[in-house]
Amino acid sequence: MSSNGEKQNGNPCLVVSPATPQSTGLETITQRRGEASQQPSQLKRTVIAVAVDDDAQVRRVTRRIAGRFVQDVREAGNSSEAETVIAEIKKTFSDAGILVITDVNMSYEGEGFDLYSKLKDDLNVRVILVSGGYPEKKMGEVGLTPEDIVDKPFDVNTLTTLICDKIRQLQE
Repeated sequence: MSSNGEKQNGNPCLVVSPATPQSTGLETITQRRGEASQQPSQLKRTVIAVAVDDDAQVRRVTRRIAGRFVQDVREAGNSSEAETVIAEIKKTFSDAGILVITDVNMSYEGEGFDLYSKLKDDLNVRVILVSGGYPEKKMGEVGLTPEDIVDKPFDVNTLTTLICDKIRQLQE
């Protein structure tokens, strides 16, 4: 904990304030990549994460990592469950940003790509894909570049950086 009560998470780019019933738990973002820190900026809206994977253990790990940066992390075991969770979030928190961290291959090969295709045009949603291997042809079909995908087993620092980037995008 820092002297002002903020929890520093070992993340190169985020400081998370302790949650109160009135806060989102993520009150300030500041650069911490070795260069001089910028002034913290207030978040413009709540960000809720959704961890999507058919492996419960991977969902728990993803939930823990994402939970370092957002107050609310939901889970889904496949893309259909994820769509239901996302619809519930939109209904309850109409102005929330939604960060989806999804496996590519779940019930069927490419399921995460299909979920991404359904969500990619929603300005309130950002998607991070996680995969043990992905076909370049399928990536091109849905408009992805290798920077949009994290390899399994994933490096926590790489996933952390992507989460920070996506949260920033949701704040713009």
